[in-house]
Amino acid sequence: IDVAKLRWLGWPLAVIGANAIVIYFASSIINWDYTASSLFGRLIKASPEQWQSLCKVSAILLVQWVPLAWMYQKRIHVRI
Repeated sequence: IDVAKLRWLGWPLAVIGANAIVIYFASSIINWDYTASSLFGRLIKASPEQWQSLCKVSAILLVQWVPLAWMYQKRIHVRI
């Protein structure tokens, strides 16, 4: 990625890695499955049946990633 000057491909993973501990601890408080189903339930059910599990997991990942991206942009990093 660095050699080919495609650093933007690694940015979503850098966002997750910068505050992975936050998602780990938030998982004990927040029901990610319920949150993703509440926000994207209609979209998941509208997708073909064989794609619904992938859509649900993608929705969960997106719901977890958005607060991490906000924290990353504000340069909020939790360290232990």
